[in-house]
Amino acid sequence: MFPKKGTVIPEFRFNGFANAWEQRKLEEIITEYKETVDSDCTLPILTSSKTEGVILQEEHFGRKQQHDITGYNILPRNYCTYRNRSDGVDFTFNINKCCDKGIISKFYPVFSGKNSDVFFLSLVLNNSDEVVREIAYTCTGTGQKVLSFLNLQKMKVRVPSFDEQKEIATYFDSLDNLIILHQRKIDKIKNMKKAMLNQMFI
Repeated sequence: MFPKKGTVIPEFRFNGFANAWEQRKLEEIITEYKETVDSDCTLPILTSSKTEGVILQEEHFGRKQQHDITGYNILPRNYCTYRNRSDGVDFTFNINKCCDKGIISKFYPVFSGKNSDVFFLSLVLNNSDEVVREIAYTCTGTGQKVLSFLNLQKMKVRVPSFDEQKEIATYFDSLDNLIILHQRKIDKIKNMKKAMLNQMFI
């Protein structure tokens, strides 16, 4: 049996799931979270990095930055964000897992899932070749490319049932945690090696 038009059945599935993934407009399954702050806000300042995810800005740059934070967006834990402008057509969607609530530049729209799992959606937006091509087609600008939240909402993605979204998101989150655990072990061994070398070769 062939899937209906606009649907797809992936080759790899978790046990218990067989229905086709349906094409949906993002505006149907995400919702913008818009809460901004004044200059006297004391919430931690965050940044969204392609390699490190959402982290404290001072950790990313190695020192505290001095900015006028008026108009910065609040980014609650487990909400997604992305920098809406890029030198190319590569946009990275990251989830805030580092603090309960922080703030991020006004150039970073914030959104959550609407009857959908935002962790799953971030995986799709970052890894689906079909979606990456559509992002390249959707963003505007001749020099720096801009992907406004309004245009993002117009895009279509293929998604499974909510239960399967949760299953997929949980699986890849566990892999991320495993990678972090091993990375910490590697860093610890590297530091031990460096300390031993410094002691041995004075």
